[in-house]
Amino acid sequence: MQQTLSVAEAQAIIATPKFAVRPIKWQKKQGNYIPARFHFESILQIKTTIREDLLLRLSYRGAYNISRAGIAIARDANITAGLYVANHRISAYDYDTTKPHINHIGAGLPYHRQHITGLHRHIWTNEGDGYAEPLLLTDCQPATIIHAFVTDNHITLQGSIPPLPHEQLELF
Repeated sequence: MQQTLSVAEAQAIIATPKFAVRPIKWQKKQGNYIPARFHFESILQIKTTIREDLLLRLSYRGAYNISRAGIAIARDANITAGLYVANHRISAYDYDTTKPHINHIGAGLPYHRQHITGLHRHIWTNEGDGYAEPLLLTDCQPATIIHAFVTDNHITLQGSIPPLPHEQLELF
């Protein structure tokens, strides 16, 4: 598939200092998700130019249990932090311990055709988005992942990273 963004262009955007024009405020995603999914999105500014095609996107879903064939299966929380140019995710950190990421692209790169579970970093390749490599951080708390992502991608946030909303299921 022909990409409109080269690897060099993506790397230049990642290396350029950027500023989120909005402070992080978690929004509940529409849908009947239990637990709910929360997200945040902000366009980014480079120097004095607001780039409406340049986005920081964060999403989170807390841990939950599902039942399959009468067996309870625990699902860990998952979080994603991504830098987008238009609809192209040029950089991202994903944390999901229950669904492996499979690298279908990235021929010649170290993790091509491998499965990665847990925390991983997506990088833009000549084939576009979809290649990831394992990522090690001191812990996998959402605030740690978000902080590492914005630091590595040269994004300055307005204010601090607020705590994630916690849902309490009511008992009847």
